[in-house]
Amino acid sequence: MGETTTIHQVAVVEDDDVLRARLVQAVDAHPALDVVADFAGVRTCLDWLSEHSPDVLLVDLNLPDGQGTEVIAQAARRRIESVVITVFADERSVTAAIKSGATGYLLKDSDTEHVAESVLLAVEGQSPINPAIARHLLKHFAGTPAALQTDVDPGPLTEREQAVLTLIARGFSYGETADQLHMSINTVRTHVRHIYRKLEAGSRGEAVYIASNKGWIDP
Repeated sequence: MGETTTIHQVAVVEDDDVLRARLVQAVDAHPALDVVADFAGVRTCLDWLSEHSPDVLLVDLNLPDGQGTEVIAQAARRRIESVVITVFADERSVTAAIKSGATGYLLKDSDTEHVAESVLLAVEGQSPINPAIARHLLKHFAGTPAALQTDVDPGPLTEREQAVLTLIARGFSYGETADQLHMSINTVRTHVRHIYRKLEAGSRGEAVYIASNKGWIDP
């Protein structure tokens, strides 16, 4: 018998009816993804989230009744992954979404197949980020990997965990983090699990937010 494919539940938050339908169709077409709900605004999604826990949210930022960051923050508290899909690529929007708990950031010019694959990457613990967005992150979190050893109080984190989380905060993938720190990707994943446990965080975005606010990393 063949292996059973795990189906991950996805909710879509997008106010443009045509685009929302296209995103729902694209994500639903992926064999490992199932859209279980879609919303045109913040309030209806927040109400739904109070009783449901999908694996991933695909969220627009500029919605008619609020900001997508409200949804992202609620999802982070529920340990639900969020991938932003928006037309905004300015530094303020990018950093606000990441600090709210987003673990991926795509632009609306992304092809639909790429969107579905990015949602799946988020479920698998990676951070799908549009290259243009990565540039904004690098600009905001200015610094070089060589400068990771700082005098910042790491709090409950070890020196290596602090270095791993700092790179993740700067938008590096697990693979890139492993290369920069000369360790295996499995070691990076182990450090991330320890970080989540120590910070009582449910996502990379939440861990970065907690550690940044506490001054335990200097992104």
